[in-house]
Amino acid sequence: MNGWLSLPPGLGDADAADWFERARAHIATLPPKVKKPTKKAPGRPTS
Repeated sequence: MNGWLSLPPGLGDADAADWFERARAHIATLPPKVKKPTKKAPGRPTS
């Protein structure tokens, strides 16, 4: 699930905004995702 966020119902708007800003700042420090190279399938043995 990409993009979903669930916070406790009792969390006030100001506290939720603070939490969101801290989370966003943390994520901004992470390196971008890079796809792993695909593994080359082993060749068929020659006879």
